[in-house]
This record gives sequence, structure tokens and C-alpha cells, in this order.
Amino acid sequence: MFTDRRIRVALLAVGLIICITFMYIRDFAGFAGEWERTRPYQPEKNAIIMKSLLISSVEQGVLITGLSDAIDIKVNHIERSNFLYHYNKVLRDDPVNDNAVPLLNLQINPDKAVINKHIAKQIGKGSGREIESYRPRLPLTQIMTEQEGELRVRARFIGNVLSQQCNNQGRCLIVFKNDITPGRPAFYSNDGGLHWQWLQQWASPETRAEENVLAITGAGHFVMAQNERLYQTMDFGQTWKKLADLNRSGRGRADLGSYQHYNIQDPSWLATSQRAIFWKQESDTSSLTCINLQTGRQEAYLSLPGRVSKPTVTPEGEVYFVLKTEPRMRYSINRLDCSNGNYTPVLETGTDSISDLYAGKDNSLIFTFRFNDPEHIRVSHNGGKNWKRMQKFPRSYQENVLFDGVRNRLFYFPVESYYAPDLGNRDGLVYEISPI
Repeated sequence: MFTDRRIRVALLAVGLIICITFMYIRDFAGFAGEWERTRPYQPEKNAIIMKSLLISSVEQGVLITGLSDAIDIKVNHIERSNFLYHYNKVLRDDPVNDNAVPLLNLQINPDKAVINKHIAKQIGKGSGREIESYRPRLPLTQIMTEQEGELRVRARFIGNVLSQQCNNQGRCLIVFKNDITPGRPAFYSNDGGLHWQWLQQWASPETRAEENVLAITGAGHFVMAQNERLYQTMDFGQTWKKLADLNRSGRGRADLGSYQHYNIQDPSWLATSQRAIFWKQESDTSSLTCINLQTGRQEAYLSLPGRVSKPTVTPEGEVYFVLKTEPRMRYSINRLDCSNGNYTPVLETGTDSISDLYAGKDNSLIFTFRFNDPEHIRVSHNGGKNWKRMQKFPRSYQENVLFDGVRNRLFYFPVESYYAPDLGNRDGLVYEISPI
């Protein structure tokens, strides 16, 4: 009996050790692979901290836009009895008189006095209980491309990016908003972002809805979504044709009129080079609609049991998405097939919620999921057949992580100066790169 008891205790101990080991391996980051991060430049200039970063992949490299603050705060005195700061708002960067980097606002109005007058309103003395601002006092968009393996600032714009898009051939479009000139100006580049031209003829089909540029199908040929409507232009945005209206057609069917996107502003649309995909939540189900960009015809309509999220597209045009089924709360990664009107499960994670999904070249996939805590990352290089475990991304308040799907690499940008070195590259850019 004593021997049997010892055997039972030993078996229980072995089972407990196996369970703990399984939980340890699954939940502990010490067994995860490390990202091989490199900094491909020599520190030279004071660091520029950027937020609201967007990336578009082109054949020559990447186009990245980031929002910096051209105003710096210099504290003169702290009135401790009233918890009050007295400070000066000074110009950190002078985009108007910096001849090294073009300011795109000057293409709209070449009168520098107008911009200088706007800047003068933002600087000077001030006081308040707080000196930090979540919004830039003078928003300055940095437009960056790659040169000899290093990011360089190619142009600037005083204002914010509403939408940006590039195709693989290097045709790029950015739509801005600003407080200096009326409307939402658009700029076009046919060389991957090296040179930019203001599209004076640009006129959005819906003036009150924000633009979401989905695809560039040729020189001056753009596809754009506004709300639940899809538009196409063949003349650089001067005139538009409605391809589909999913707002008034009922049950998601398109009311028919006759490259790649990795950072989606409107969470209802994405596009490949051939078709647009619209997804919508409808109570306990979700719908997916595929629309051909050449003909405007609906290719497929799917109704799925659950919530669709995180749709993303590979450079080859494969579409993946996350599906959360109810009521058992099961999560899965799926591949959409618009030609056949169906989808194929790639991976089921059970109750582990998927918070991000990236798709890259050769059906490479990255997803993050949460098992208790902390967040973990899985990477596949063969469309989800095999997976490897990698260390989690930095917290969002520490670094912004961007994914270049054409070259399967990650860019890391610090969110605050606290997490950044003092010096960046020759343009002040601070970042690191790692392959996946």
C-alpha cells in the first residue's frame, strides 16, 4: 500500500511538473525568439519624436509619414504655491526657411508671410498647470523615404495626414488637412516619395466625409472610399465615378455603377490591386463584400457568424482576417477567397484573443494574442502551416511598430523622448529595423 501511495504521489508530482512546464513555456517570454534589431545610421542630429506614423511599401523601399511638433517648451519659472508653470513656446524647427527640405504648403501658397503669421500665433509666452500636450502645438508631418538603406526626410507639411497610399510601382498619394489653407489638399508622387506635386484639381466626391485612399491603379487613377461608398477617378481626382454604394443597397449588396494598404484609416475597407473588400458588423454576424475595381461588380458576399476584425492583405493580394465566433468566444485567423466566395481557417487560438494581425510577402503572418498576461507573438513564413514564437512588441506608450510587408521587416520608433536617444540620423530620425 505504501508503495502504491508513493507511486500515486510521484505520478501526481510528475503531472504537476508537466502542467507547470507547459504553462511556463507558453506564458513566459524567456523561451521566445528575439528580434534582431539594428540601427542603420550614425547619430548626428538632435532626435525628432514622431507620432501617428503610417507606412506604405513600394518597390524602392518604404514611404513613412510621422507627425512631429515644431514647437518646443522652455520653462522659465515654476510658481509652486499655485502649481503654475511659466514658459516660452519656441520654434524647434523652422520649416519655412529650411531650404534643405521642401515644405509642401508653399506649393499651395508660395507666400511665406502667410505661414509665418500662422506660426507666430503658436509661439510666445504662456502659463498653465500642465506643459505637456497630447496634440502637437504646430503639427509638422515628416515625409520619409529610404536612401542607401537609411530613412531620409524628403518633404514636410504643416498639418496632419488623413490618408496615404502607394502602389508597388512607386506612385503615391497623400491627403492632408491643416489650419492654414481651406479644404483637404492632396499631393502626388510618381517616384516613391522623392518628389511631390500638389493636385490643384483635386475635389473629393463627398466634401463632409474623410478620404480613405484604397488603391492606386495607374497614373492618376485612384480608388477611394468615403463612408460606405466606393469611388474611382481617372484624372487625378478632378472627377469621380461611383463604383459601389453599400449604404443604401440593403444586406451589404453593392449598388453597382457601371496596392497595397497596410495602415488602414477607415476600418471598413481595404484593397488589393484588383478588388476592394468591405466588411461590416451586423448584430451577431459580420458581412464581407468583394468588389472588382475594374468593373465595379460584386464578386462575392459572405455572411459570417461572429465579428470580423483585423483584415490585412499580402503584397501578392492574399487577404487574411480575424474571426471571433459567438457565444463561445473562439478566435481564428482565416484566409478570404473572393473568387470562390468562401474563406479557409488558417489557425484557431481558442479563447486567446488576437489583438493584431500583419500579412507580408510569401504569405508571412504575424499575430499577437493574449493568454492571461503578457501578450505574445507568433510568426509564420508559410501561410500558417508552421509557427514560431517571438518576444512581444514593446508597449504602445514606448514604441510604435510598423510592418513593411514587401520586405518582411519591422520598424521601431520611440513614442516619447524619454525612450529615445538624444541624437538621430542626419535628419534627426530615431528608429530601428528588424527582419521577421
